[in-house]
Amino acid sequence: MELLPPRIVEPICVAARAVRVLGCVPGATLRILSGGQVIGVAQATAAATDIALTAPLHPGAAIALGAHVPGGTAVTSESVKVLEAELTALK
Repeated sequence: MELLPPRIVEPICVAARAVRVLGCVPGATLRILSGGQVIGVAQATAAATDIALTAPLHPGAAIALGAHVPGGTAVTSESVKVLEAELTALK
């Protein structure tokens, strides 16, 4: 199965504990990467999947998503920069 790169939903703040990914193929293995290290892994169960992070994010760091379907191809998303400030909800 041909796999198109899923995308990380922005913005990503330094305080994030999970990353939401859109465009996933159910059954694909998803890995969040930062500085060459895997900092989150999940198996996609739907087109939108949340991936819990296993390491803290650092301001200005670039994170990317690697996706692989068993018996298929592997792809990597474009990287996203981690924001320094925590976002607050608008009132």
